Amino acid sequence: MSNLQSDTQDVDLQFSWSNDPTFSFTVLRKSTGDVLIDTRGSVLVYENQFIEFVSQLPESYNLYGMGEQIHGFRLGNNYTTTFYAADAGDPIDGNIYGVHPTYLETRYFETDAETGERSLVSTEDAVANGTYESSSHGVYVRNAHAMEALLLPSNITWRALGGSIDLYVFDGPTQDAVTKQYQLGAIGLPAMQQYWTFGFHQCRWGYKNWTELEDVVNTYRDFNIPLGQLRYTPDEDDLLML
Repeated sequence: MSNLQSDTQDVDLQFSWSNDPTFSFTVLRKSTGDVLIDTRGSVLVYENQFIEFVSQLPESYNLYGMGEQIHGFRLGNNYTTTFYAADAGDPIDGNIYGVHPTYLETRYFETDAETGERSLVSTEDAVANGTYESSSHGVYVRNAHAMEALLLPSNITWRALGGSIDLYVFDGPTQDAVTKQYQLGAIGLPAMQQYWTFGFHQCRWGYKNWTELEDVVNTYRDFNIPLGQLRYTPDEDDLLML
């Protein structure tokens, strides 16, 4: 569990576990009792080269993240994402350059005006002019082995080919707070780059010969776009212009 503050008393999360009838654990939001992670009713598999654990999710959940991939912003509940970096340009719903086994979930609630009871609102039941309260949390599964996550109608199933279950939970409760907690409490911020790298860059691959590159340079000149350097890697058909 992670928060911008180091004092765990400020974290709005509560962890509990049980061995009856088999090992399971839950993580809930202390302020509301909302269960964020729940492995009860499933079996934790922990073998030499295979790990699997399942966490229950509410109906029509709203999950975002799990990159890097080309997919709709809201992931939906019938989707499998693979975490294995690949030098592939544009496969739909396939693993590409980055590996980010983390998701942000947003839940919407409405409060009964008479009883004060708070209830979860599914996407199908929500109306455009409704008044709802939202809360977001994040989950990050840190593992150096190949992984996949199966988003199913009622749960998310994590599978890995080894390693450990190093689980981070971010209490939010806003979406920007989850992002900050993920960056500052888990993965850290990127290193500051050299000053000159903040200038204009254009990079692409697929050029076939120097004639094509000459046309590119001439087009830059025709439109008065500054071009300070051209770096071409013939073996990879890769071009970087500064």
